[in-house]
Amino acid sequence: MCETKRSLYLNGYGGDPASRGPMRWDLATSTNPELTWTKRLISLRKNHRSLRIGDFVPLDCDRLLGFVRRTDKALETVVVLVNPTDSLVAETVSCREGRLMNGGELRDVLDGSTVRSDSGFISVQVPPKSARVYELISPKGYTPYKRIY
Repeated sequence: MCETKRSLYLNGYGGDPASRGPMRWDLATSTNPELTWTKRLISLRKNHRSLRIGDFVPLDCDRLLGFVRRTDKALETVVVLVNPTDSLVAETVSCREGRLMNGGELRDVLDGSTVRSDSGFISVQVPPKSARVYELISPKGYTPYKRIY
């Protein structure tokens, strides 16, 4: 095994490879892509209430893994789509979520790209071995989700 691959794992000692090795603190730097990605996901979870306590609703997808996380507040709805394959996946996903039926716009919080929901259908392109995390965008000054008293 090459040295760069081996250095990513916590290896055991001597004749017992199953024992847990110490943390490689020399790898805990800002140049480590795994550490940077993990910190980004932790921040995403902290900043989106629905990713912490929201309901989980699986989506019907052909090649993607998809689900919706939602709370009692419509604008906290998050759509997560993951492409576990080695190729680009272009798919139209049906989100049978009432909050996504009005043709609203969604922004990917990971890269800033946007898509539009058309009667609950979202057409997306997800690169290989990556994910999209979409949140609802509220138009300035108006939201169809504002409560009427």
